[in-house]
Amino acid sequence: MKTELHVTLELQIHAPGFADPVLKALKPDNLDVPQNMKLELKIDETDRNYLKIKIESNNVGSITNTINDIFSCLQPAFKLLGKSLSSQQ
Repeated sequence: MKTELHVTLELQIHAPGFADPVLKALKPDNLDVPQNMKLELKIDETDRNYLKIKIESNNVGSITNTINDIFSCLQPAFKLLGKSLSSQQ
């Protein structure tokens, strides 16, 4: 019997309008997911400052690798956000 694992990441982005570019930056890397995995990336409909990432798989290694890939892609986006916010002040 295989167990289905579900992981949800909710990222609050403290810069209005920045969730959309972050979402777009993540999508190209995550178009091809393994057959045994479901990946959903979306912006929260009620609070557009939240990026929601849902991962489902029966393979914990695949989930771990996907989370690592997501955070690797997010790191430069958040560095850019930090620079953008500090230049506005």
